Amino acid sequence: FDATNLRLGQLRDDELLHRRAEIEGDGHVGRVDVVPGLELRRRVLAADEALDEAAKLPGVDRAEPMLEASCTFSNGSYRKKGSITGLLSHAQLTVPRDLDGRPVRIPAHGLAMTRIMAAHLHLKVGDRVTIEPIKGEKIARTARVAEIADSYLGTAVYAEIHYLSRLVGEEFAVSGVQVLGDGNPRHREA
Repeated sequence: FDATNLRLGQLRDDELLHRRAEIEGDGHVGRVDVVPGLELRRRVLAADEALDEAAKLPGVDRAEPMLEASCTFSNGSYRKKGSITGLLSHAQLTVPRDLDGRPVRIPAHGLAMTRIMAAHLHLKVGDRVTIEPIKGEKIARTARVAEIADSYLGTAVYAEIHYLSRLVGEEFAVSGVQVLGDGNPRHREA
């Protein structure tokens, strides 16, 4: 699929707070970036509400949450800055793949990381790695390495989004939403 970029437009009270999106590109898969504190209907949306709002946009057939958590990984004296991408374990729109094109399993508990990241940190499956978020609550926590995959993506690290939310001290957090659009050009004007 080609990428389509969706951005929630800023809404004024006199617009009756209709849902709007600007769509760029010709593809059918896009992303809605969720801005913390985004106000719709004169209230701040929680992560699950923001996901629901994105799913209700005209022409959106499927919406899946994502969470990007920038952090510092450490294992003893080995340290590496990076991020963890939180996805649904059954995600269809963002599916990490190994070198053979097979989907990388997103574990229910623990992390899936590329072999390059694991080697840099001297980790193997079953080891625990310390994660210190760069933003927000900077409380160091540990997570188990549940999966190591050969990948083209360098130092990528993945986790199930609900697990990652708890790992960074949130009940459920979303930093973006992947959407699958129906491709109807009329929905670009909605």
